[in-house]
Amino acid sequence: MNSILISPHDSILISPHDDDFALFAAFTCLRERPVIMIVFDSYLQANRGLQITHEQRAAETLAASRELGGLPVVRLGFRDSDPTVTPDLIHSRMMKVCRALGCGYIFGPAWEPGGHEQHNLVAEAFIEPMNNVGRYLTYTRTPCQKSTSPHEVPILEPAWIGKKLRALACFESQFLPGTGCAPHFLRDQREYLL
Repeated sequence: MNSILISPHDSILISPHDDDFALFAAFTCLRERPVIMIVFDSYLQANRGLQITHEQRAAETLAASRELGGLPVVRLGFRDSDPTVTPDLIHSRMMKVCRALGCGYIFGPAWEPGGHEQHNLVAEAFIEPMNNVGRYLTYTRTPCQKSTSPHEVPILEPAWIGKKLRALACFESQFLPGTGCAPHFLRDQREYLL
């Protein structure tokens, strides 16, 4: 886990992977100005033979966070290739960071039937009812589609649309052939809460 000094913040936004905060919660980031917490460092794509490193993904995250207003980023340091990561381990590290930052509110991914396994693993890390947790929707694999709800995140300023698109453009590695990730970046850009 990276240890960096950040001034206290009111909220933290948990992003399972480097790009999830920009894909599914950029408008929440622009409205709330949270610390962005990345749970999993990217190793799986390199293990599959793609020319993508975890350092490259981390640099893309920092660039995207700047596009969304210079939001601070902390990393929990779990490898996405490690099958031994449990919700309890995630919860323990996450709460340690939250206490250190003095965060009172947490935004995290919702648990979704048919959802991405690691998104759901992160959601399970704080699955018990908590008054200080907001949950954003991501996507399902079966069928592969963006999740929606009646609770669309409002876009308070038209400029936010351009900021989100510029943040998404920072993740150049995810457009490489073989990742299968480009469709996530090209879908409807609206965002939803549970």
